[in-house]
Amino acid sequence: MGLTVLEILVGNPANPDAARPVEFLVDSGAIYSVVPAPILEELGIKPLAEQSFRLADGSKIVRKKGVAVFKYKDQIGGAYVSTPADPDHQEFRFTVNQDILHSTTSRIISSRS
Repeated sequence: MGLTVLEILVGNPANPDAARPVEFLVDSGAIYSVVPAPILEELGIKPLAEQSFRLADGSKIVRKKGVAVFKYKDQIGGAYVSTPADPDHQEFRFTVNQDILHSTTSRIISSRS
């Protein structure tokens, strides 16, 4: 079993012209999409709320979340986006949610700028 990586267009729902392609790792278990903060800032996607997450070790973290538009081929959908747990580690892949690909095609988990 291998990894599936897709390039998906991520955009600002308030400004359809603000969009860019981002590489995502597909994960059928992802719930939230995680996109690097610099990309969200570039697109003008602002946080709307905060969300608590429980990590595998039982600890909790709080992340800001906003909403982004995702387009893959002729499919388009919207989903919550958050930033990675460690903003200093922008080189690893980030998360995108499968419902995007269901409304856009399957579940995506992570992005790489």
